[in-house]
Amino acid sequence: MKTKIDRTLYPELDLLLWDRAERYITPKEAFATYEKRWRYLNSETITDREQALIAQLTNTIGHGHFLVA
Repeated sequence: MKTKIDRTLYPELDLLLWDRAERYITPKEAFATYEKRWRYLNSETITDREQALIAQLTNTIGHGHFLVA
């Protein structure tokens, strides 16, 4: 995954990035955000699409490991 991620397509990611203005972020930045701010994510409202993104990032960026802060 080399292209940037449109944060507006992933509601929980968009909320986690409340302090950043840019719309597009790198996969590495998205993965780091999910790991660091996981406790703020609402697991009841996360979409299937966003769950698939997290799984993909875990496999490609995290090499199969997802470590929450």
